[in-house]
Amino acid sequence: MFQNKVVAFCGTAESGKTTGANYICGSVLKSLIGGNFDFRLNELGQLLVLSDTIDANGEVFTQYNRLDLDNMDDDFRHWCNYGLGDTGLWRHCKNYSLAGPLKRSVCDILGLTYEQISTDKNSETRFTYDNFYNNVDTMGKTILRERGKEKVMTARDVMEILGTKVFKSIYEDCFIDSLIRRINMDNVPLAVVSDVRRKNEVERIQSEGGIVIRLLRGLEPNTSEVDINESVPDEVIGNREMDISTFTVEINRVLTKHGVFNELG
Repeated sequence: MFQNKVVAFCGTAESGKTTGANYICGSVLKSLIGGNFDFRLNELGQLLVLSDTIDANGEVFTQYNRLDLDNMDDDFRHWCNYGLGDTGLWRHCKNYSLAGPLKRSVCDILGLTYEQISTDKNSETRFTYDNFYNNVDTMGKTILRERGKEKVMTARDVMEILGTKVFKSIYEDCFIDSLIRRINMDNVPLAVVSDVRRKNEVERIQSEGGIVIRLLRGLEPNTSEVDINESVPDEVIGNREMDISTFTVEINRVLTKHGVFNELG
């Protein structure tokens, strides 16, 4: 069982899961820093924080800059742990992704860039499907029938095949098990999960004591998300027609109802 609070956003692609996670982490940052610190979400749901910026002339001015919570840079990770004097954001709240370890591995092992696994997933890589065909027999032939041997793989293709056709074919629950291990190992007061898309993921998080919030906006379920409508979340936010301001009000309502923000002060 989880030792602390875990909040997971569930929905199909473009439902607002990352936006919700950004809002929670921004709210925790504001409570930690206080003073004149402020944050906002832009139209893409990205987290912007009020911070000092130095221009080309060495002049310091204040503006809203993006804070990418999925940044894998070592300096950023150090800031998350120690950047607020004797503490850091991750000592109080940390965002998690089921696909996080997969994304790190394709960067470290296959050389994809951070942009390719985050904002530019449809960019082409140096791999083609025959890389798999030549090394993976039956599975490779199935993939090639669908997509063509000479087709260049995008970053999204690489992550999908490694995640679904390789890792999950070995062990179906590999990613949800990894998520639970990481959350329990870190033991952060509030863990926020931003990419729950399947029924078994919802049920496992709930069985460990986590809260699952279903977001109704988003694209139609793809083949890996097809059973998401069969899941029974703890809360539902009908955000199809909501602007970001109304959406964050609803998140506040749900988290207050479950005592999340109250316990964090």
